[in-house]
Amino acid sequence: MNVIQQSGKKYKSNRKLQSTVRNAIKVMRERREESPWNYGNKLNLLEAESYSFNGSSDEMAIISYTAAIAASKSSKFVHEQGLSCELAALHFKRRKELNTALVYFKEAKACYEEWGSQVKVDAIIQQIDSIQ
Repeated sequence: MNVIQQSGKKYKSNRKLQSTVRNAIKVMRERREESPWNYGNKLNLLEAESYSFNGSSDEMAIISYTAAIAASKSSKFVHEQGLSCELAALHFKRRKELNTALVYFKEAKACYEEWGSQVKVDAIIQQIDSIQ
């Protein structure tokens, strides 16, 4: 397969993924109307990831990660708070903002410890070690 064919497949795959994400956000918005405490954090996290990977708005990504973390904490979903912190950390790591990434990784680690997932704690420790 030549480069043009590979590029075309990658483009179609990316468009399909973007469409899937848009549909997931649409569904999550509907669910949030039914149960804000249960779905608000999930919607914020989906939006944050969409902003982060599309590169459309770094400011909106940060706002959405922050909202996802706060909503997860408010709903007492410590595992989802950990996930939101972890994904925010990876966002900042991609941007080479390592000090900020480290803060979020440490917060994720604390959440995963509280949740009782040693596997996630170990994975976060590896991420922290890769930065320090």
